[in-house]
Amino acid sequence: MASLRGEIEQIPPMYSAKKIAGRRLYELARRGEEIERTPIRVNIKTFDISSNDNSWFQENKNGTSDLRVRVVCSAGTYVRALAEDFGRQLGIGAHLADLRRMRVGEFRIADAITLDRLAEIAESDSIEPLLISPSDALSHLPSIELADHDAQKTLHGIDLPVGTEQTRTWNDRQSVRMCHQDALIAVGTYEAGRNFVHPVTVIAK
Repeated sequence: MASLRGEIEQIPPMYSAKKIAGRRLYELARRGEEIERTPIRVNIKTFDISSNDNSWFQENKNGTSDLRVRVVCSAGTYVRALAEDFGRQLGIGAHLADLRRMRVGEFRIADAITLDRLAEIAESDSIEPLLISPSDALSHLPSIELADHDAQKTLHGIDLPVGTEQTRTWNDRQSVRMCHQDALIAVGTYEAGRNFVHPVTVIAK
């Protein structure tokens, strides 16, 4: 498992939505076609056995075994390919039997609700408390609070100079939330050379 952690290369599976020459791989796979795929680089931050007791493997009646694992990975990772690569390392073969996504960015399954529950809440006109503000949805990004005159400039796409004290932990080309009165009005890109934030996506008010 350790050999599959960190920066690794994966070959996209034929049964994936990746497009090559304008065609999705799964469409070709369903027709029985297989084409050469270029490896992609991904980051496997965590790849560990996930078990509440000392029994790692669950034995199945057909002679196979299931191994529950926990994966934290970069966007674009093919967990199906990771399972196959793991089996190849073991020399016995493996495939993905089940996949449960627990988190995407800052969004966790513990905070989710079912579609049935969502429908009930929508019918009762009390959905407002469930809505996540645009700023909270991007809470992983640094933010700057704009004065009235800077907010107007931002809404017109004008670059905003920022203080070095505020930006000392930012990386060049860092995405930044641009807020006014605690509301997100734009997402900008920090340009370290000029110490400016350039509004890229502006939310009209």
